[in-house]
Amino acid sequence: MPDRTGAFRAVLESLGLASRFQQGRRLFRTGAVQSLTVSTSVVVATVRDADPETADTHRVRIAVRAFTAVEWRQVEQTLSAQAIHVATLLAGEVPDGLAEVLAASGLSLLPLSIDEVALSCSCRSWQEPCTHVIATWYALAEEFERDPFAMFAWRGRGRDELLDRLRTPPSTPAATPSAAPRGFWRAGPRVVRPARLPGARRPDAILDQLDPLPLTVGRHEVTDLIRPVYTRVVDPDL
Repeated sequence: MPDRTGAFRAVLESLGLASRFQQGRRLFRTGAVQSLTVSTSVVVATVRDADPETADTHRVRIAVRAFTAVEWRQVEQTLSAQAIHVATLLAGEVPDGLAEVLAASGLSLLPLSIDEVALSCSCRSWQEPCTHVIATWYALAEEFERDPFAMFAWRGRGRDELLDRLRTPPSTPAATPSAAPRGFWRAGPRVVRPARLPGARRPDAILDQLDPLPLTVGRHEVTDLIRPVYTRVVDPDL
């Protein structure tokens, strides 16, 4: 299994509080984190005190900024652009290289600096972060390894909603019919009438006896277009 949370665990470890982190890791490994809930922007945990005589429990909160609607749209478009990422997510897995894909958009699911999170604990310890927070941090990293979709949930997009959006392609706006050019429905120049011999009655003369027809084809009068038909009926060689 790829280590997706190594950088996340290193955020607190970078503070250099070696002895306190040893205590926090030890507290985590004893199962002191009794509950852990990941929701939009905040993780809430209940952590049992290390002292078995007191048996006190404390409430820990780790908060992070959720992505905005615009940022989520950018994430979804980036993932949808690569079919392998969509297929992997729909299969219930997080694609390899996800961090690099998001980094191209200037985003990261997991905070990369302590300045990106807010930490709090109900204990009255003067140490910051306290061992309960450290234990919760490690428990959270383990949860992200067990269920990578919890990382998306922390940033504001639950598993079901994310997958539904990836299954549904972006809607394509209906094409708007283009407007007809100016003068499209007006008749154009009249067709030149066929030449006739002097003294001969034109075969299309009957059309001149009709009242004007308010019909056009394209840019021409209908009567102009059917005159050649009358001529060819009399003389097919024309």
